Amino acid sequence: MNCSNSFPNMNFRKFTSVLFLCVWMMLVSKASMAEHVYIDEALRTEANRNIVAALPAKLAPFKSDFFVWSHGRPGALLIEGQWLSGQRLLHWFQSQKNVSGMPVRIYGCAFGKGAVGREAVAMLSNGLGVAVSASDNLTGENGDWLLEVGEFFDRIKLSDFKGNLQVIGGYEPNDDFDGDGVINSADDDDDNDGILDLQEGCIQSLYYGDGRLNDTLRGNPAQQGNQLMYTFASGSLTANNNRNIRDLIMNPAAGISTISAGSGLGLTVVAGAGSATLNGVNAATLAEAKANNDYIQFTFRLDDLFATSAISWVGFLNGIQQTGFTATYSVQAGAGAFTDVATRVQATNEGGSANRVGKENIALSPQYATVADVVYTVRIYFYGLNAGITTMNIDDIFLSFDLCGMDTDGDDISNSMETDSDGDGCPDALEGSASFTYANLTAGLMLTGGVSATGVPTITGSPQEPGYSRAPALSDPQHACDPPQSYNKTESVTGAPTLMTVPALEGSDPTDQPSQGAWLGGSLAITQLPSNQFILVYDGVDITTVNQVISNYDPAKLTIAPTATTPGGTSSTSFAYATLDAQGQQDPSPATVTLNFSQPLPVIFGDIQAALDDGGSLRVRWQSLNEQNNDRYEIESSFNGIDFKVIGTVASKAVDGNADHSIEYEFSATAAAHMMVLGMVLLLGFAFTGYNKYKNVVFIMGIAAGLGWLSAGCGKENSRLPDSDNQLYIRIAQIDKDGSKQYSKVVKAIKE
Repeated sequence: MNCSNSFPNMNFRKFTSVLFLCVWMMLVSKASMAEHVYIDEALRTEANRNIVAALPAKLAPFKSDFFVWSHGRPGALLIEGQWLSGQRLLHWFQSQKNVSGMPVRIYGCAFGKGAVGREAVAMLSNGLGVAVSASDNLTGENGDWLLEVGEFFDRIKLSDFKGNLQVIGGYEPNDDFDGDGVINSADDDDDNDGILDLQEGCIQSLYYGDGRLNDTLRGNPAQQGNQLMYTFASGSLTANNNRNIRDLIMNPAAGISTISAGSGLGLTVVAGAGSATLNGVNAATLAEAKANNDYIQFTFRLDDLFATSAISWVGFLNGIQQTGFTATYSVQAGAGAFTDVATRVQATNEGGSANRVGKENIALSPQYATVADVVYTVRIYFYGLNAGITTMNIDDIFLSFDLCGMDTDGDDISNSMETDSDGDGCPDALEGSASFTYANLTAGLMLTGGVSATGVPTITGSPQEPGYSRAPALSDPQHACDPPQSYNKTESVTGAPTLMTVPALEGSDPTDQPSQGAWLGGSLAITQLPSNQFILVYDGVDITTVNQVISNYDPAKLTIAPTATTPGGTSSTSFAYATLDAQGQQDPSPATVTLNFSQPLPVIFGDIQAALDDGGSLRVRWQSLNEQNNDRYEIESSFNGIDFKVIGTVASKAVDGNADHSIEYEFSATAAAHMMVLGMVLLLGFAFTGYNKYKNVVFIMGIAAGLGWLSAGCGKENSRLPDSDNQLYIRIAQIDKDGSKQYSKVVKAIKE
């Protein structure tokens, strides 16, 4: 139903019916929203549009659990385009209004993996005070839906979900991880920390030479070779990993298959020659080679590197020396389709001497990105031999990789594509050998300014050394990463609780303020609201949410006071805060402020009774136990126990508003008079707007305003007290001569 098109040219009765229906639809729609489910925008792809839309309904039976669906990595979740971990992730969870008291179920790849993941799960569980469940492996397609870390949870499975919750964006060779305009495969500093990728454990593999295969390894530290080469032993086609790439291939003896031939070719070992012979190479085109199954193939499985390696070169040696001979290389990931990644056409006759052999080697453009724990199948199709030639010798089939295998913090992300390689909370750009501070960093913790043609930030002048970026126990020389410290404070206050200025909150920081003192001009977060129903107010604004930040702190602007719901007899309150340094780092160990008053808050009200007789008259009786500077009492009523309206006033009987003994009070009124308030709102709307076809818009606005007032009590929280039985709830406000107010408890009027 389109409510916006239903109002024009409508009689009054039909108008009110349609308006009621539209309001009812909006309320139902609002009430049906799944507020216990967070689904990150990154998952809302076209392929998953339907299943993501259905998630809230699928999770409806688990309303007592809070679900998070996001891309993940060990100890971190991708939330609204930013990687959150540690205290930042905890604060995000605390900011979700419906997470309080609910077990948390985190669906994000490998969030709970390894020591980093387990620590993150424990941190969230302790910080939130609830059970937390997370995955330690691939979540989604080609993985599972089990949450194995923390509290085991296995009650959700989405068979129709396309893809998985592993991070796939940004890490491939033609991606631009740091967004500087230089693709990864051409970028010498993929994370713009000013430290070259080669210094962060990357290797570039190049082929050069006449028929020779060699590695060009540059940078520090030195790495093992990164080529995968096959030779043939006499009597066997078992692959021999003779280039020693232990750091790349899982268990080479078991991780690389033997070489086999498709049904269109014959493959035999040349005894004593360390090579093999292919028979039946008859195809003239690639399509024909694929139709004939004229290929050889092998499989391999990569070690546990997280999307930071890629096939850069492919090739083999052979005895064919003729123009036009062609080989096409095709790769399959898992059970997916084969992708043709490169084609090598022999352009010239490579013969000429007894020692030269044909080399069919080519660089991949783009490179073929590889990930961990996936079985890859490589096929080489042969075609284009001259007429009459169907047999060829083949040797040294190889793949060459660009890879970045250094992962200091063990989170499955290469140092070269991580802004905090050692996971100590301090960005690599600040822990390097230069003297950068947070002022030199973007919000993504990368160096500001432009980059060179090879992707190195120009602010560095020349690349910086790794410095402390691989030492978790160390921080940066400038102390920009050292968190500030907050200090506990206990104050004794003379008198009973009342409005007062909070004693200056104190902090220190190695850079901003080396010595303990008032945190003047700094920022701080209120990490725990005051106990005993006190309220903090800063510069006239109530502090009502946990982790609310005060900027440019001025001690004179922070006050605390008891509220109308502070229990009588209360003599203390406490709250917690954490200082933030100029870089936005928050003290991970908040401090507590305790105020102890020499006198308790007076107990003002004694017994309270409210009754409705058969004639509809309301009678309220109450007792004051003591009065100090009292001016009057206001009697308030409500149909739902939440939204109260003043229905009468009674002046204090105490002399000058002061009494140290109990005093009896009584108030009476008709219930009908109170219930007229609601009708008056709508009647006033009619009186001032009228109703005719020329004033529909004004009239609708008046009715909408009235309905808005009516619906204020229609939210979820309004179910705390019943209002379906037409009950009347009463409370009494005691008003001092200075205007301060304290409330009695709420009582329900008894029908006599």
